[in-house]
Amino acid sequence: MEAAKDIENFLDRVRRERAGFHALNGFYSTMAVLTGGYLAGNLFAYFSPQPRAYLPAFLFLILAILSYVFWRHFIRGVFSPFSRDRAALLVESKFPALNNSLINSWQLQDCLGRPEMDRGISFAFIRELVRETALSVQGISPGAVIDRTEAVRNRNRALAAVGLLLIIAAVLPDFPTRGYSNLFSGPKRSAVPAEQTAAGEKAGPAPAAPLVFSVKDLTLVFNYPAYTRLKSSVVSNADGQINVLPGTEARVKARIDKPVGGGNLVLNGEDSLAMSLTGETEIAGQMLIKEEGYYQLEIKSADGRSAVLPAKYPIALAKDLPPRIILFTSNPKPVYYPTDKVQLLYDSADDYGLQKIELVADVDGKTARIPIKSVKDGTKELKDSYTWSLAELGVVSGERVKYYLEAQDNDNIFGPNAGHSEVYSFSIYDLQGERENLIQLQDELIEKTIDLLAHGLVGGDQRFKQGPPNAQKLKAFMTAGADQTIDIVNLAQRILDQAKTVPSFPQSYLVLMKNIVSDLTRVRAEQIESIGKITASLVQSTPIGYDFPPFEEVNDKLVAHLEKAILFLIKINNRQKMDRAMDMKRSLNDLAELLKKEFERAKQGKKPLNIPDFKKQIEKIKQTMKKMMDQLARQTQALPDEFLNPNSFKSLDFEKFEAALEKIMDLAGKNDLDKAIKEMEKLSDDLKTLSNQLDQAEASMDKLVDMEIMKKIDDALRDLLKLEKEQTQLLEQTGKINQSLRESQAGIFEDRLKKFFESLKSDVNQVQNILKGNGQFLENHGTLKKFAELLDRENRENQDIKDLEQKTIDSLQSSNLDANFAKLNQARAKRSQTLEEIEALRAGVVQRFKNFLPQFSEKYDALEELAELSDLPEFNSQFKNVYPETLRWMNNLSMAPDTRPDLADRLNGDLREINRINGEISKKLGTTLRELEKNFRDLLTQQNKEEMERIAKKQSQMEKTSGELAQRFAKMNQQNPMINPELSLKMTGAGKHMEKAESHLRKHDLPRSIESENSALQELTETREMLNELKNANDSESQKGEKETSLKLGSGRARDQSQGGSIRMQKEKVNLPSEDQFQAPREFREEILKAMKNKYPRKYERFVTEYYKELVK
Repeated sequence: MEAAKDIENFLDRVRRERAGFHALNGFYSTMAVLTGGYLAGNLFAYFSPQPRAYLPAFLFLILAILSYVFWRHFIRGVFSPFSRDRAALLVESKFPALNNSLINSWQLQDCLGRPEMDRGISFAFIRELVRETALSVQGISPGAVIDRTEAVRNRNRALAAVGLLLIIAAVLPDFPTRGYSNLFSGPKRSAVPAEQTAAGEKAGPAPAAPLVFSVKDLTLVFNYPAYTRLKSSVVSNADGQINVLPGTEARVKARIDKPVGGGNLVLNGEDSLAMSLTGETEIAGQMLIKEEGYYQLEIKSADGRSAVLPAKYPIALAKDLPPRIILFTSNPKPVYYPTDKVQLLYDSADDYGLQKIELVADVDGKTARIPIKSVKDGTKELKDSYTWSLAELGVVSGERVKYYLEAQDNDNIFGPNAGHSEVYSFSIYDLQGERENLIQLQDELIEKTIDLLAHGLVGGDQRFKQGPPNAQKLKAFMTAGADQTIDIVNLAQRILDQAKTVPSFPQSYLVLMKNIVSDLTRVRAEQIESIGKITASLVQSTPIGYDFPPFEEVNDKLVAHLEKAILFLIKINNRQKMDRAMDMKRSLNDLAELLKKEFERAKQGKKPLNIPDFKKQIEKIKQTMKKMMDQLARQTQALPDEFLNPNSFKSLDFEKFEAALEKIMDLAGKNDLDKAIKEMEKLSDDLKTLSNQLDQAEASMDKLVDMEIMKKIDDALRDLLKLEKEQTQLLEQTGKINQSLRESQAGIFEDRLKKFFESLKSDVNQVQNILKGNGQFLENHGTLKKFAELLDRENRENQDIKDLEQKTIDSLQSSNLDANFAKLNQARAKRSQTLEEIEALRAGVVQRFKNFLPQFSEKYDALEELAELSDLPEFNSQFKNVYPETLRWMNNLSMAPDTRPDLADRLNGDLREINRINGEISKKLGTTLRELEKNFRDLLTQQNKEEMERIAKKQSQMEKTSGELAQRFAKMNQQNPMINPELSLKMTGAGKHMEKAESHLRKHDLPRSIESENSALQELTETREMLNELKNANDSESQKGEKETSLKLGSGRARDQSQGGSIRMQKEKVNLPSEDQFQAPREFREEILKAMKNKYPRKYERFVTEYYKELVK
């Protein structure tokens, strides 16, 4: 409501007027109290002989009055809450004609926004009251509400006190200084000496003439602190002011207008330092500057009288600023491994010299200081680097590290002063945490894969095998499947990306994820194509049952891929969970062994048992045991033996372990070590049982690559080795033919090639001279010098802005925020001005060419070296890379807008000349290479051609063998997605290179044939290495399961008498499952499909999905 808003604004203005009145009244009152207090106190001190005794009481009285003024006007008046209700009452008291309408309107207008209060209240009446009140207050000024009489009275008091002070100062000129001197200096000294009597006379005191001295010349000599390494300085005809560093020795030499008998240096009106007489009218003294204040000269006459000169010379302390240090990290990363090294670069400076530089690191609240550099020669600027080995800190996985550099100067007076760099931070790579995350992601992937498989089996049979499909329902089915498919693809890709960052992650796992991603991506493309066809069929008149594409093939492909993926995903996931459990088992053994040693040392009296540390170790054992049990309980499938089933681990009774640990802790607390050791031995036996079970469980796990596939891999490896050996022999034979022909050709063209390379070298030297001249021209050009200076300035300004940004962020909660923002804006304005000056020079592209020039020259230096070595193929290859650079820079200069003419004309002319020379070199190379190639073919004998034909036939046979191997690898990949599909691609690539080599041999093109043969041999070698890696990975898994258990808690491999232990394993027959047992049995699948045909209730589909999940598990 507009009227209510007007009333609210009026009350707010009244509140502001009241706050302003109290602030102004408080200021006038404070000025009146201070001025009146100073006037009264100075008057009393001026006329009183001993005013100093009353100083504390006087100051207390003044402070009490000021405190009351501050409380009344500022705390209670300005800062205390003053609601709009009180403001309305204030207006009502000042203007009774309102008749309480303002307070009523303000308090009732809230009801208009609350419809529930409509009962018993007339909203129309309230609106009318508010409207009339708003009209009434429009003619009232908020300033008229406040009574300003008191403020005027306090202002007059302050002005009266100031006027009285000025009148007294005019009548008594020494009023300000004498009162102050009597009050604070006391009766220690006087400018007028004591009365004297003649020697031997007993007469009354006679007044003596006052001593009047003046300083004609003052000389100051400063001896600075040793750490500054500054030379002494002399200031003649000085004004007496001292502004030096703390610890400076100041020597004062004064020449007086009359003969003197000595003098003193009076510091701050209290301490006196003797000054020696160095001449009839000269005195000298020295003092050590440690604090700010002032000093005076006390002059002694020849007759022993003394007087303090009124001149007070100020003493100010200069500040030794803290060092400046900037930290640069050459390889900043958010995450480091515990053994990584961090390369630090720093730039530090100090006005009087550095002392040392330290690296300060905070590791989860624990601070460590690492010395980096100690400076002993007072160096003021230091630029250096430091390689920080994180192993020195002893960091562990998951910790957060914050670090910065601290520079200290050599101030030995009030220092050392310290300066800090910007704070950086990083985390230590958590390997176990990353592996745990991968396991959780794989669990999620398995669940989604099972869901999609159930969707494909149940929905596919329902849509395709129960009659003509409904297009709308079929589209919805295919769309849902495509959405679930892309979810699985994205999750698998995420697992793949994270697994690549984990050190020593099995390559076979990565291969499986790659295959899942690639296979399902292809299936999804077919799904999208099918959805498009269904959408198009919806607008056709042809019934869908007659001319309809076979969409069930897409669904069958999806189901086949998912069934195969689930089998291996479960195997991989269980193996990783078992690896985690084995890691925890080893940690548990280490902790138990350490605990046992602690008991033995305590029993033998070598070292008393530390109860707090002991409790921490027990707690670690409990936590490790709990994590291991949780990990084992998370297995996806039931495994062969009873103790491998997740439910069977309940027989280990974690509560029993926990109770045993608590008992050991209690016995250790009572210092009953004998019983504690016996309990520890019992616990060791239980841990042996667990260790045996885990080892047997690991040994019984299925291999990821079965024996049949491994046999095929061995056969393929033998064929591949044979193929690689034959390819090597063919390459050697081709190389011998080529070498003999090259030797014959070299004898024919020796003299001609020598002249040819001399010509090439001459051309290259011309380009080198041009580039050298460009370098000198650009180096000495004034514009580019100015450009370089501006770039340096911009870099410094960027660093300053970065520091100010960090400083501003750090001051968000402080009062310095506005000041830091102002400094930041000023720094940005300076940088903008610098950028404008850089743009005004119009030399950006020229500066880039100048920076590229050394690299450009190095390329032509390499060409010169190749010309000297007469290496034609390498020269030709290198020249192909150099030639385009000239054209690129010519284009850059022509496209750069508004480049300075004096620079652009010179560079364009030189680049055109270089381009002309490059053209000459290119013509010479082309002509010579064509002649050499023609002569090379002419040198081929009939025997050479027959030999090349034989090698070509052999190469053709090897190409067929490579194709067969590629097909075998592709078939293996279809049978087992752990087989890398790159094996087939590598063999296909090797076959293509062999085919090219065959073609080149039949055309008698030996150089290209050798190149293709080398490429084929490289592909074969890489394929062999991949096969060996796969074979070794599978062998290492077998050895890992078959190796004998190493028990730290006992000797040998004790037989386990508990249920599911090794004795039962020896006596009972165990049926290990075959691969098809990891799949849903065929008859179960048929029952599910048959049940779906009988039109059961719709909720049956959910039960079928859950049933299928259990079957797979």
